[in-house]
Amino acid sequence: MLKMRTQTIGVVHFAPLALGKNGKMGNIFEQDIFDIFNSDKTQFYVNFSKSIEEESCKNCSYNSFCAVCISKIYTANIQRLKDGLELCEIAKRNKMDKYFDFNVNYSDFKFNV
Repeated sequence: MLKMRTQTIGVVHFAPLALGKNGKMGNIFEQDIFDIFNSDKTQFYVNFSKSIEEESCKNCSYNSFCAVCISKIYTANIQRLKDGLELCEIAKRNKMDKYFDFNVNYSDFKFNV
């Protein structure tokens, strides 16, 4: 089930709001609601997949943190990049870099498990 929230200023967010601007789907005062729900970004969230038993995750040190939560997968991949690694197989397979901004100041980033 896809959960979305709308702010009073019309901004529609994918839940959780922890994703910040990465979770912004559109604005109902600027776009038709059907266009927002049928957008590529909404389809990305609807179709995003990660199983707890993913083979590529079994030996990953971040797996116990990220589980199947998209915002935690995003956070874990920021830490992976900070640690000099590339995006995980789940992030690559789901093309997270198309919809998420991974260009954060890594020196200020704190990874909390």
